[in-house]
Amino acid sequence: MSTYNIITAICFISSIALEAFLDARENLGLYEKKDTRANIILAVIGVIVNLIAKGLIFSLFLLVEPLAVFDAGRGVLSWIVLFLLTDLHFYLFHWLGHKSRFFWAMHVIHHSSPRYNLTTAIRTPFTNCFFRIASFTPFVLIGFDPIMVVIMDSLLISFTFFQHTEMVKKLGWLEYVLSTPSHHRVHHASDEKYLDKNFGGVLIIWDKLFGTFKEEEEHPTYGLTKPLDSNNVVRIIFHEWIAMAHDVRHARNLKEVFGYIFLYPGWKPGVKSAKGRQTFLFPSVKNAAIIALFIGLSYSFINAQSPTDLLKEGLVGEESHNDQLAYQYYSQILALNPNHTEALWRASRILSNQSGRSSLKADKTRFAQQADELAVKSIRLNPGCKEAHLAHIIALGLLSEVASSPSEKLQHAKTIKAEAETIVQLDSLYAPAYYVLGKWHLEIAKLNWAEKLACNVLFGGVPKGASYEKSIQYFERAITLQPGYILFHYGKASALYHSGKYDLAIAVLEKALRLPHTEPDDQVRQKKCQNLLKETRQLYTKA
Repeated sequence: MSTYNIITAICFISSIALEAFLDARENLGLYEKKDTRANIILAVIGVIVNLIAKGLIFSLFLLVEPLAVFDAGRGVLSWIVLFLLTDLHFYLFHWLGHKSRFFWAMHVIHHSSPRYNLTTAIRTPFTNCFFRIASFTPFVLIGFDPIMVVIMDSLLISFTFFQHTEMVKKLGWLEYVLSTPSHHRVHHASDEKYLDKNFGGVLIIWDKLFGTFKEEEEHPTYGLTKPLDSNNVVRIIFHEWIAMAHDVRHARNLKEVFGYIFLYPGWKPGVKSAKGRQTFLFPSVKNAAIIALFIGLSYSFINAQSPTDLLKEGLVGEESHNDQLAYQYYSQILALNPNHTEALWRASRILSNQSGRSSLKADKTRFAQQADELAVKSIRLNPGCKEAHLAHIIALGLLSEVASSPSEKLQHAKTIKAEAETIVQLDSLYAPAYYVLGKWHLEIAKLNWAEKLACNVLFGGVPKGASYEKSIQYFERAITLQPGYILFHYGKASALYHSGKYDLAIAVLEKALRLPHTEPDDQVRQKKCQNLLKETRQLYTKA
């Protein structure tokens, strides 16, 4: 965010300089030296306090992020919904800053100037920044990325800077949608008919929905209903707190203490609120219902991302080796469309990864079974999908590892070979299929005479035609098509090792260890290569 802050600062300073130049040239009287100096001092303090607040609260966001109820995603729709929610949040927090004296005591800093220019925008109500930024925590808990939340808040606050000018009059049709300088001039007015109007940040629609909108008519009188008449920074910051403390000190009971602190500014015991000011701290039932409806629709929109958008997010998760995140997106796709072929086989592959990394047999079996079910469904929906066939093979291989019955292992072996041959027919250049065939020949060729005898007598016979030579050929074909894949080199080296060709196995393993990591499990695979290399060298030395 440092680059953004620098660019924003340059833009703000340039805009203020231009407005001040035009004001001096036209003798408009928008600027006054003492007022401007106070605004700049408050802005400097505000920048420092806001940076500290954002740093601390962002740390809070990172702590609560794992507790998020779901993932809101990072697609275009997620940004749009986040913008709308952030703008609604701005309206509500801004509204609260006028309706509760506790928050008004902080926000009043921004309204205390009798002038209205771009330096008024930087007359920052910094004392409430911890409350304001912390109030975004629910956004993180419903699944928005903390970085997205901070970026969106910064963009919205930057937009509001340009509302604080008299140089811009009406903006045509934009007046119906945006919170323009004209609308915000009304908000800064102390005229009775303009009080507590136009709280919007970027959009003016919230004011129109909640009945707080007012069109600019006569030129506003800026500042407070009781003018502060001081440019002393300390007085600007603390004058309302001092007045509140005075009222609290004279309160007769706890109810009055509460009223003086938390109810609307100007509250007095037994005195009705001024015209246009609500007596309650919270919005009306109608307004609350509108807010609840909007938040509910936002939740629905987030979950209603198109399968295409969700698939893109899942692929990003896979590329960053975040299987858990990717699986969440694929699960959302399958919730929307249970027959989405690609989501099925991709989810199957991730479950197979979980099976392979599990240390408990029960977990390995459960994940592998779930993976196989998804892969089989994907094949049934699209028999020509080679990735679905490969997902089926991977799941069967894992099930073979945990199977206790030799007949079950043998049946898996037959299915794996048939699936691999199907893939080759679909795509003769698909390297993983040749690796599978190489692995199949290697595992069958490794069976000793007793295992072969048991298979022939009890389980219908050992598949014929398996050999180390064919295994090596298939591994070489896979390496030719995908030379940088460590697993393929390890497979070839294993076949050479078991066939007694130790010198060739050593050369392949040394080459594999020089390859860069491209897959999440490559570190484990290179460790296997190191162990096999050590064993092979020992046997080669003895031979």
